[in-house]
Amino acid sequence: MTYSLIARAGDEIGLIVASKFFACGAAVPFVGARSAVASQAFCNPVWGTEGRTRLEAGETAQKVLADFVARDAGQSIRQAHLMDSHGRFAAHTGADCVDWCGHLIRDDHSVAGNMLAGPDVIAETSRAFMTAQGPLPERLLAAMRAGEAAGGDKRGRQAAGMVIHRGEAHAWLDLRADDDADPLGELERLWDVAQERYVGFTLGMATAANFSRMLDLIAAGELGSDGRLPTERALAERFGTSRRLVRLALDALEVEGLVWRKQGSGTFAGQPSDPTGDLAARIAGETDALQVMEARLCIEPELAALCALRMTDAEVARLRMLAHRQVEATDPQGTELWDGALHRLIAHCARNRPLLTAFALLDRIRSNPDWVALRARARARSGASLAVTLSEHEVLINAIGAGDPALARQAMYDHLSTRFAALRAELDDDMLLSNASVMDGKVAPDPSLARR
Repeated sequence: MTYSLIARAGDEIGLIVASKFFACGAAVPFVGARSAVASQAFCNPVWGTEGRTRLEAGETAQKVLADFVARDAGQSIRQAHLMDSHGRFAAHTGADCVDWCGHLIRDDHSVAGNMLAGPDVIAETSRAFMTAQGPLPERLLAAMRAGEAAGGDKRGRQAAGMVIHRGEAHAWLDLRADDDADPLGELERLWDVAQERYVGFTLGMATAANFSRMLDLIAAGELGSDGRLPTERALAERFGTSRRLVRLALDALEVEGLVWRKQGSGTFAGQPSDPTGDLAARIAGETDALQVMEARLCIEPELAALCALRMTDAEVARLRMLAHRQVEATDPQGTELWDGALHRLIAHCARNRPLLTAFALLDRIRSNPDWVALRARARARSGASLAVTLSEHEVLINAIGAGDPALARQAMYDHLSTRFAALRAELDDDMLLSNASVMDGKVAPDPSLARR
């Protein structure tokens, strides 16, 4: 009831599967750093899990498969094909698998299927893979489309999955369509999205050899004495990819705080030196959290307004990603981290150096651990859920994305005012205020600030 293809291309291993069976992309593929197993027909997942472990350890595909067939009383209803760490293939189609069923092995790939329209399905899948051009995901998709055109699963279409590994135990790419009228078409759509929004990021993913997560992109970059990375052109040549994908990877690293950029000078590892550090420490000892919030209410609405005039579509997309990362965070520290990253990106994209310096100073002050804990308590006390925060951020991001500075200014002011009220209530209850005029309610955000 399934047909699948295992292939290798250089250090890449790919497995793609399609079926009139729900979530076949979850049940069939078992891929490792150097090997792959497709277990199908009446699937035995242990063939996949044990097989992958043994193949990764160096056993041959033929030896592992022969052992499984000998041990499994249900081998007549099993179908599997395997690739070992030496790049050799083996396949088994049980005598009781539903016709049409069979397999085919070539030097760099294998195809197997059951409950198919006929033998042309695997023959055309193999032929198309051998003649297809381009990256491995596109060759796999083209091959499966050819098999589908030859009849595919004779019952119809429902699900598909594609897994790609690049010499690591973790997947480089893992796409699935579990229940779709055109599952291969959905994989094609997801691959298009991945090239725009994901593949560039993978250039900076950690590896087993670079566990520190100063990322291959940086570690392999032969940094200058000042921490400067090679140019985008040089990095593209080094990694065998396009400058556009390198730029996307650097964007992702910048959001994570692992690199920083200086216009006209290049991209640098780490973070820039911060001349505001000593000043921030001194001010933090002479002020309180409410005064910092008042300053934010003066500065950040204007940053948001400028951002609406100057932010690119790609930067707006990064804002949306950060907003959702905050909601997905599993602890208060993570919530604070992604919230801070979102506000910093807005400040950077306003592209106003004096205002950015003022924001950076406030950002350093508000990073005081006691104040971080205080904001977390205020957030919890107010009962404001992360869903509410996300909603406020979305209003803000939509205004920025629409290029409307007045709406962006007001949205940022409204958002910070909510946080101001919660913080003030927490301070009142804890009796932490030292300024009597504030305790008497004489300090409050001035609504006129947001409407200049």
